[in-house]
This record gives sequence, C-alpha cells and structure tokens, in this order.
Amino acid sequence: MPVPKNPSAALDVAHLTAGWSTRRAAVLDDVSLTIPDAGVHRLAGANGAGKSTLIECGSGYLVPWSGTVTVSGRDAAAPEARALRRTCRTTPALYPVLTVAEHLEVAATARGAALGPVHERAERYRLTPWLDREARELSTGNCRKLWFVLCTLGSFTLALLDEPFNGLDDEARTLMCEEIAQWSSDRAVVVVAHEPPPQLRVASEIAIKGHPIVATHPLRDAATMGSVC
Repeated sequence: MPVPKNPSAALDVAHLTAGWSTRRAAVLDDVSLTIPDAGVHRLAGANGAGKSTLIECGSGYLVPWSGTVTVSGRDAAAPEARALRRTCRTTPALYPVLTVAEHLEVAATARGAALGPVHERAERYRLTPWLDREARELSTGNCRKLWFVLCTLGSFTLALLDEPFNGLDDEARTLMCEEIAQWSSDRAVVVVAHEPPPQLRVASEIAIKGHPIVATHPLRDAATMGSVC
C-alpha cells in the first residue's frame, strides 16, 4: 500500500494502530490526526492513554501495526524524516563518562550545527560551569537541561517533546517555553506535559483517550490549527 503524502502537515497519522507487544491489546487503535506545519500542540490524557506511544510512532522508532505516520510527507521511519524531526524523550540517555562539552560537540557534529550557538544555548541554561564535568556527576535538573539541548539542535520542522519540563526549576521552564514559542512561529512542536507551565502557549490540545478514541479541543481561536478524526 502506498504511503499517503501530506507534505503540508508536519505530522500526519492515518488509521494508526500500534502497541508494544502483539501479545497485548493495541495502545492506539485506528487513530488519525494531523499536526500542521507550525504551532504548539499538546497531547493530553491519562497515564497509559497512549501519548508516549504516539510520540514514538512519530519518532520512527515504533513501527505501526497498521496505518501510516508521516513527517512532512515522508514515512516516519525513513532517513529523510529523521533529518526533519527532533525527539526529546522523557528519560535522558546520556553517556555517563562523557563531559557536558563532549556531549555538545558530538551532538552538534551529528546535526550539522555550529558549535558556537550550541554553547550559547548551554550558557542560557546555566550549563557552562559544568562543561568539564562528566554526565554522571550532574544533578537531575542539569541532566534534563543538557538532554533537551542535545535533542533539539540544528534545523528541523517538527519537535516531539515528551515531558520536557519534568525536574526543572522555574527559570529553566521559562527559558524552555520561550524557545518553544520561537520555534512554533514556523515549526510544529508537539508536547506531552501533565502539568505544563503557565507560560506555555498552545495552539491546540489533542486529548488522547486511549483505546480507541481520540478527540481534539482547540484553544482560543486556533480551531484550524489541528484536526483529528
């Protein structure tokens, strides 16, 4: 079956059924939704409803049982989609014995990002004093700030952020919301956050009801920003 193309959508999900084990019921069943090419869109729902499962399908890591997931018209698992997308998962995956500076250099090289601006972002997140420290020496908050910076380097059209605000102080949350707002002017940002900061301005809220219902609740005047069927 040919993959449906919707290049105007940052993320397009069509009749998606997916889960983590075929020995269990699907986490998402016949879900369809469209995220446009700009704006902040929050996935909401109870624990276990399928928010992180949807993020992993969008990341290209989790293969759908049926249906399709595309990023700017490319199959989510295709190498072309990887260059357009950034995924920040809930749990940081840092190399314990690499320093903060080494993490930044490796990630910048992988994403083709200039190291100067990368270090400027790290400085804004107050990571500069820790540049020579190994990741295993960092506090939880600094680990999460470093992880967020690493996961969102370079040029992209879609950011998938799974609980990015956990473990952060108010200053870091505010800075993160400012960056997300800047990106959202011409890029799509999908956020999972049980308790989003008040500074986070979202265009639409997509309620993941789990198996099998999905509904959308646009906020303010953003009814055309996202659609779910």
